[in-house]
Amino acid sequence: MSSKKPPADEKHTEYRKDQDPPQVDSKYRVILLAAQRAKQLKRGAVPKINIDPAKHKPTRIALEEVVRGKVNFVGNDRGDWPAQKLLPDQEYVALALVGDKIKLVSLLPDGQYRFLDEAENFHNFIHVAPLELSNLQEAITELEWLINNPKSREKDFQNFFIRNKDFILNDEYKEAHPHVVLSRNRGEPLIPDFVLEPISGELCDVLELKLPSTPIFNLKKNRMRYSAAVAEAAAQLREYGRYFEEENNRNAVLERYGLRAYRPKMLVIIGRRSTKVDPLDERSVQTDRPDLHLRTYDDIIIRMKWRAEKLRSKNVAKPR
Repeated sequence: MSSKKPPADEKHTEYRKDQDPPQVDSKYRVILLAAQRAKQLKRGAVPKINIDPAKHKPTRIALEEVVRGKVNFVGNDRGDWPAQKLLPDQEYVALALVGDKIKLVSLLPDGQYRFLDEAENFHNFIHVAPLELSNLQEAITELEWLINNPKSREKDFQNFFIRNKDFILNDEYKEAHPHVVLSRNRGEPLIPDFVLEPISGELCDVLELKLPSTPIFNLKKNRMRYSAAVAEAAAQLREYGRYFEEENNRNAVLERYGLRAYRPKMLVIIGRRSTKVDPLDERSVQTDRPDLHLRTYDDIIIRMKWRAEKLRSKNVAKPR
């Protein structure tokens, strides 16, 4: 039985950190470039490689393009963005700064422009997107890309949350301390993903990260229960809790990190939300494990998009 090999351009590139594309010096930059390029593809941009967009997701195509060095980009203080080319037969609307006024003009790729009204009136309006909103939207895009990338590892999410701690903090905590080493007299040290420092009070809590692909629930004997992966995460968190039962251990962490903990809350970020799970069943399972505070990656995305919308609503365009 014969089989046909796919064309060379249809072969998927296995990304490795030691194979960064030309002019791209880090995996973080690759993720940003691919995320931004994926947005262009979703808006209708034509792929720069020979690949069927109907069979492959924009994120997959974008990563292929970046790894193969097909995406041009320019560096700036807010990150790296794929360069966009103006179509030769397309007319664009642009904002032009003329003196100290903002004017609305029609712009052609060859540099010619005209005012959009014959009287050449100045249009005194401007919409300024704050840097906080721009950075938040980029971070949300990056996290969504990581969530949807099957090759993402727990370390990738750890690095993301180290750079974007607001995604795991809420009104209860002021700081997230990564990789606090809990030394033991016997055995290897314990290293939780994050120790969360509260805004009020002194006692910290512990947060563990698991992959978005990890199942959360399973049906056993006609009853919904937490999965084995969730039970394993809870056991790991309980081990951290037992560590802080010992006064010597608490004092060691206090002396080294300035952090105090005793019977910490157990928090875990794991899995995705499922429309197949009845909210009543979910709440019932949660009441069986009141000591475990579980959040999904979708919960985080929803909360941060809500925050972005609040920032956007505070910055609506106003006439000047």
